[in-house]
Amino acid sequence: MQETCIIIPCYDEAARLDQEAFLHFSMGNPHIFFCFVNDGSKDNTMDILRELALKNEQQFQVLDLKTNSGKGEAVRQGMLKNAVSSSFQFMGYFDADLATPLEEIPKLLSYFANNPSLEIAFGSRKKTKQNSIRRNIFRHNFGRIYAGFVTSVLRLPIYDTQCGAKILTTKTAANVFQKPFLDRWLFDLEVFCRIKKEKGSLFRQSIREVVVETWTETGDSRITFFDILKLPYKTLKLFFRYR
Repeated sequence: MQETCIIIPCYDEAARLDQEAFLHFSMGNPHIFFCFVNDGSKDNTMDILRELALKNEQQFQVLDLKTNSGKGEAVRQGMLKNAVSSSFQFMGYFDADLATPLEEIPKLLSYFANNPSLEIAFGSRKKTKQNSIRRNIFRHNFGRIYAGFVTSVLRLPIYDTQCGAKILTTKTAANVFQKPFLDRWLFDLEVFCRIKKEKGSLFRQSIREVVVETWTETGDSRITFFDILKLPYKTLKLFFRYR
């Protein structure tokens, strides 16, 4: 019985989806199930996902969304499809480019052991002497400025809200992903806002930020300059929704 389901949102990933990485990891981790969500890709991503699923039908599932709706909605649809299954104790999502390696999944899961109050464990790209974080310096600096803005506005005690590696208890995932998100780019933030609103003063005890050992930027960001300009306004919309 698989205890963990990881959602992999995919949009035009044909050129960079590492099939061998998923196959190799799944062989050594039979308790982890993957749901690949094709988010209305315009290339042959769906063909590749079908091919991959045939190589491990016990652990790989493909969900095809005909229209591109953004990463947040793709993850949400994958969550809704699998959260109802009683075989999963945990639900999570990782980026398809594997900027965060799959080997971080067991590490994140380990934090739930003997910690009944924990509801989400998530990766952090905080640079230390022990890890390897390879990231564009402009995006890093902008990310830190925006993180400071987020902390002051949304009062989230988190260093890195945007790292695409998160695992939740299935009960929490079912609640958090029940309703659509306000914005396709800030859904990670809204995940935390929803948990914070639910947990109140117990929020800090329900989250665990884990510094990843390796993170490598692929250089294929889907967010545009104009999307970046809108982030402060969209963040304020989250504030008024969840204050």
